[in-house]
Amino acid sequence: MAEVTFDIEGQAAAEIVNVGGDHNVYTNESRRRAAAVGRAIALTGLLVSLTGLAFLVVAGLETARALPPNDWADYTSYVAIRTLVIASILIVAGIAVGKAGRVYARR
Repeated sequence: MAEVTFDIEGQAAAEIVNVGGDHNVYTNESRRRAAAVGRAIALTGLLVSLTGLAFLVVAGLETARALPPNDWADYTSYVAIRTLVIASILIVAGIAVGKAGRVYARR
């Protein structure tokens, strides 16, 4: 088969690659390892956030169980503060760890 050449605005090329947007990036072993570690860190952050959401549900259930029947006027004194604080810390920490993992995976 004859070799096909392309002439684009005065530039000649024997082969034009990546036509149509096939953007495969080939990386070396250390970058692949860093990406895998970054994804693992991001997954850990996701799991920590989901654990925080579970604690948030538990805090809601504890608050609902502590309330006397038909007395919703003063519900703030029955809120499960300790569980709510733990849930908030886990959610924020999970978001921060997940973001750090995504940044680490891209480097």
